[in-house]
Amino acid sequence: MQLTGSRSTLDYQRIKEEADKPIGKREKIIKTNRGTCRIPRKYHLSEDKIDKMKTEENPNPYRVGGFYHALISALFQLGTNERHSFLLVKTTIREIMEEWKDKKTGLDGWTAFKDKKSKNSLCACDVNGRIIQNAIILQRLTGFHPYGEKLRQLGMCIDIYRGNHNLPDFQLRSGIERYEDVKPINEFRKVV
Repeated sequence: MQLTGSRSTLDYQRIKEEADKPIGKREKIIKTNRGTCRIPRKYHLSEDKIDKMKTEENPNPYRVGGFYHALISALFQLGTNERHSFLLVKTTIREIMEEWKDKKTGLDGWTAFKDKKSKNSLCACDVNGRIIQNAIILQRLTGFHPYGEKLRQLGMCIDIYRGNHNLPDFQLRSGIERYEDVKPINEFRKVV
């Protein structure tokens, strides 16, 4: 089975079955723009994992030690369903990530994140830009790379609002009952 076509006709739901397989057993089914095929990544949680995480006080579906985990942890720490300024969120993320150490380099998570070199000069950002960019990525719910799917499955999403000094405010909206009602708000994209 090989999936080809425009990104509007193919989405992650059609490749979910293949993504559920162990990575070593997945087939290259996604045709890229370059004409090669890739193995699909898993952007969703299993039903068992969803049930387990829904019993947790602050369910965070992302890998400990990664930026997405730090962002969600920071928003839980600051309070769900409330807007928080960019600077407050950034400070909280930094505090969380400074506690993590990379075994290979010995660097703390924050230093590794802020000093990471961009893969592409067209999207190179300073640390503030990278925080905003990563929050926007976690709003993605469609296409082949729905990074926000795990949050959606737990009835949550990240909202981004216009804040002060041309910086956004963030909110982790939780308690959304119906899967189809998870629709992240992004006011910031319109003004940048």
